[in-house]
Amino acid sequence: MHLHGNITFSKEKKFLLKTVEQLTKVYEQKNHKEYDWNINSVASKFMSSMLNEIIGIKIVVSKQIAKSKLSQNREKEDINNVYKELKNKGFEFLANSMKKL
Repeated sequence: MHLHGNITFSKEKKFLLKTVEQLTKVYEQKNHKEYDWNINSVASKFMSSMLNEIIGIKIVVSKQIAKSKLSQNREKEDINNVYKELKNKGFEFLANSMKKL
């Protein structure tokens, strides 16, 4: 996949804090141990000093180029098996795309 667009860099504290909160929520959600890092338990002075070291990026994608391969270099039997499995698991669009090969 290739993405085209505009990139901007940000040192804005509000943006950085929101980004760190979102990333923490995504990447720390599976950890529920009492010693795990928690953004709410960090001293504001420490958080401020850490945010000073971060440069945030924003990318506005204006164009994407992607290619789907769908196992077209496989034997017909393999393609049929993949089609059946996709169909059985409810991936109708993908299964139908495979069948068109």
